[in-house]
Amino acid sequence: MNLATLRSTFRVRAGDTIKPYYWKDPEVDVFINEAYTEAVDRGLVIYDRESFTIDVEPGVTDYQLPPAVIRVMGAAVTSRSGVDLPEPEPMRLGNRRYDFTSREFIDGAAYRIDEDGMFVLASSPTEAAVIAIEAHRYPEPLESDDDEPVVMAIYHQKMLSWALKLAYLKPDADTFDLGLSDKHDEEFTRTFGPPKTAQDHRQRRRRQARSYKTPGY
Repeated sequence: MNLATLRSTFRVRAGDTIKPYYWKDPEVDVFINEAYTEAVDRGLVIYDRESFTIDVEPGVTDYQLPPAVIRVMGAAVTSRSGVDLPEPEPMRLGNRRYDFTSREFIDGAAYRIDEDGMFVLASSPTEAAVIAIEAHRYPEPLESDDDEPVVMAIYHQKMLSWALKLAYLKPDADTFDLGLSDKHDEEFTRTFGPPKTAQDHRQRRRRQARSYKTPGY
């Protein structure tokens, strides 16, 4: 479904198909985008292998990940000293790390990811490189009618439950219905899981730092 179809489906489910609408299009679009982000945050339903890279500089160990990154799941070196590698060098997961200089696996942690989204190499790099990151990420907002969520189609209808939950909280005599809002909240939670707290978000990053080891330099 694209944004226009999601909006129309929202109106059918809300019984809001005759003008003047109870909820104007811009309101509905906000609800849909909040639902999209909430579904991704709870369900980790966007896995991105292409969008994120780290440009490593000699002597620099700390790199800020983009805010869109939820959880780093893997990494690979794709270039060294400005030269693209014929094949990416995987930064393997496990209890050992890959040393860039010797190109051998050695014992010890390779990096950590701090709560603020800082990707920190365990040792100082000796050459420029590019690291490609695989990660769960947050979505980009749906803005034009043709924009489509980059999640499996099976979730398009289901994520509208959150949009309906928000819609029925609108403080208006014709729209406010706490019972219906709670009903749609429960439907959404059955599909995407319980809401995440700030502590959940911090722990999600910290667990990666403890559990996944990648190559150092």
